[in-house]
Amino acid sequence: MGVRRCCWAALATARALARTPMVCRLAAVIAAAVMWSGVMSSSGVMSSSGVAAAAADGEPRVEGARPRGLGQLLVPDAQSGSLVRLDISRYHVHVVLEPPVALVQIDQSFYNPGRVEQEGTFVFSLPPGAAVSRFAMYVSRTKLVEGELVERQRASSVYGAIVSRRRDPAILEQIGDNLFRIRVFPVAARDETRILLDFTLPLEARSQHYAFRLPLLSDLRPIWDFRISGVIRGPLRPDSVASSSHLRMAFSPVAEDAVELDFRAQHYQPHTDLLLTFASPARPTATLRSYVADPLTSDGRGADRPNAPRARSERSMYFVAQIPPRTERSAPLPVDALILIDTSASVGDLDQTRRIVRRIVQGLTPGDRVRLACVDVAARPLHEGWLAADPAGAIQDALARLDQEFALGGTELQACLREALSAFDESPAAGRRRLVVYVGDAVDETQNGSLVAAGRNDAALLDAAQAPLIGIAVPGTASGQYVPSLAEASAGLWLDLGGDQRAATMLDNWLKAGLPTPEKIAHVAVEGAAAEDVYCATAWLPHEPLYVYGRMPPAPQVVLTLQLGRSATPAARRWTLAVERDQDGVFAGRLWAQRRLAELLRQDPEAAEKDIFQERVIRLSQEWSLLSPLTAFLVLESEQDYLRWGIDRRLRHRYWKPADARGDPAS
Repeated sequence: MGVRRCCWAALATARALARTPMVCRLAAVIAAAVMWSGVMSSSGVMSSSGVAAAAADGEPRVEGARPRGLGQLLVPDAQSGSLVRLDISRYHVHVVLEPPVALVQIDQSFYNPGRVEQEGTFVFSLPPGAAVSRFAMYVSRTKLVEGELVERQRASSVYGAIVSRRRDPAILEQIGDNLFRIRVFPVAARDETRILLDFTLPLEARSQHYAFRLPLLSDLRPIWDFRISGVIRGPLRPDSVASSSHLRMAFSPVAEDAVELDFRAQHYQPHTDLLLTFASPARPTATLRSYVADPLTSDGRGADRPNAPRARSERSMYFVAQIPPRTERSAPLPVDALILIDTSASVGDLDQTRRIVRRIVQGLTPGDRVRLACVDVAARPLHEGWLAADPAGAIQDALARLDQEFALGGTELQACLREALSAFDESPAAGRRRLVVYVGDAVDETQNGSLVAAGRNDAALLDAAQAPLIGIAVPGTASGQYVPSLAEASAGLWLDLGGDQRAATMLDNWLKAGLPTPEKIAHVAVEGAAAEDVYCATAWLPHEPLYVYGRMPPAPQVVLTLQLGRSATPAARRWTLAVERDQDGVFAGRLWAQRRLAELLRQDPEAAEKDIFQERVIRLSQEWSLLSPLTAFLVLESEQDYLRWGIDRRLRHRYWKPADARGDPAS
């Protein structure tokens, strides 16, 4: 009997007995656990050799949860060779919040109390959507050297060669979603190593409100020199600026549309992330930010191969258009809401899941109907048929049954979705609409291949049922890719309550509005721009702004057309936006390039096309200083070293450095 089949059989046994008396239920769990343990042991999954193999590649590993907040600098212990964490002696972060983008500049120093110099590995995480744009290191007290984006294997090779010569390189690599690693040599004995790191974040409004979160939580020793500084630039409402995480944060208006912020402390222990919130006045008209980029000098790599990507030889204009929320707000039709509740083991504690489900039920209005089903190894309805949205009715019995559920086993979301959709009739009744709402961690452990592609393919099931998907990620879980891609492809919504601070506000507004169906964006077009060079969401809520990102030849205006609706004849809306010269709009190119890069990385090219695909990723990463899984930031000791190793530093546009950005102090 296969491992997966045997495990599923054990879990099915436990699920079947889940509603029996408590003694029998406990016995069912024990029986499932025994069967599971036997299967895992026989397959070698739980063997100690598996643990040893995990570290056999020689890369530093940290036991336990992934690094959070300020991250961890690891060096080998001089005697045992085991990895030990070094403390941060200085941490200065400067933020520029200027919608639709945020710039974060981190200046941090690590102290090595050891008697010998070491190679250090700093592992840290960044917020979702963050894009590293700059990596620099002080090679002496006063000499700062900028890093350069290089193809990852080449960067690693150069780094290793220089370390063997006992010189001073550093390398920054992406090793997972929002997870990064800096390898530094040397971490000097009884001295500090100082590193500068810049990254940008999209900063989009939710009902005219913005939220910015920076991971700061740390269990290291207190930081002797800690500072948060920055500016929020509008248009904004100065009285709306606040920090619920740092109540001693000082805010000082410096202009009608700007507020400076400052927080300083010594011997400071960060116990929470930084959270900043502010609001902007309603914008009745669409706005545009743009940037015209000159072509870059190419080093000609790969130009001799057929179909190899070519460097752009013409000037290009990049833009971000913000379309204000729609004003027409008719009451939504009564809805049939199928709520799928993930009760698999990866979700963990179901209390948060239950609370979210209750909030959704409370958001229903008279005339709505609901059906609750648990999803794990199978879809299991919690009641018969459809229930009226009556707070005192049978829905309370169904919620009471949900309270008796426990998290166990894996999740076959694709199979569960097919099974659950059978609750719908062939077509919606006249004057009604449909929604599928998923609450969980979005992890499908049984999918093979690309989860993104699987989600897009399975969107046909939702289209056939005429029911878009609203996916809600439970806080504290590591969300998968299947449900987000399914929500996007069905013109639904994906709300990550753990990774996106704005998602909580968006969920609140959606529930207060009566669970409206997002307006489908059937097509978007910009005059003069290729279709593949324009990006926007696939759905639009009536109370939210819409952002459109594009690339086109320079022009005096941007003419944008949207086709909206789920019918065969969607309605068209058109905007003509004047282009103003904006030397500070280089971030518009980076925001566009982030979306192009994400699209490229979701592809699964054929073997014959893999080299060309990788060159496209590397070239785009270098052009806009976007770190990717195929590139790394490499810091060498001097400009002469870059020339010696043949690293071309002309392959990127300048950094976005607005007037409010921090300079580079020498000390």
